[in-house]
Amino acid sequence: MCGAQRTLARANSMARSRHLLASFLLATACAAAGRAQTGASLADAVKAKVEAKIEDLRFLSLDSRVVSAVKDYNADPPADAKAMTNEEWTILSAYSRFVLSLSENDLAEYLRSIADDSIAEIYASGADGGKVALLAKTMDWNDTGKPAHDIPMTGETWIGEVVSNPITRQQFVEVGLPVFSEGEPIGSLVIRLRVDQSQ
Repeated sequence: MCGAQRTLARANSMARSRHLLASFLLATACAAAGRAQTGASLADAVKAKVEAKIEDLRFLSLDSRVVSAVKDYNADPPADAKAMTNEEWTILSAYSRFVLSLSENDLAEYLRSIADDSIAEIYASGADGGKVALLAKTMDWNDTGKPAHDIPMTGETWIGEVVSNPITRQQFVEVGLPVFSEGEPIGSLVIRLRVDQSQ
């Protein structure tokens, strides 16, 4: 095989590899998007109960207390919020002044008042993914890049898959609801539903 033929064969092989890689990545992305949007891996009975609970909570997307707090945050995030990163949040004490300002504000108290036994966690985030209110310190400060925030920011509801707490072995389904103002999504509400309480 001459040099030109070897070069052509190498180019064809690389093109096939790129095509296979692109096909794989596209298939993976489509599969992930399908799971994120529909929660397809949920058992039908669990999914029906989770969707019923979501309908019970959907009013929060338009609730004036939620909308007002998220709008205020978006218009002028606190200095601590602007400077916060997920790395810094991880090492922050749950009893720090900043975390307590989020878990003891008016919106947090309101969310706490409506959280029944089926709700393990609920928190509100602004458009930038930073927290507006929470019941207790969350794993991450900013949810940008996660479907629980990103999908609601398109105006859609997101239902995740069943996940287990490795310590308590409690199973949860995470749900993301959009917060709307004048028909436009301005933030998200993330709710962790206890699967045993949703069945």
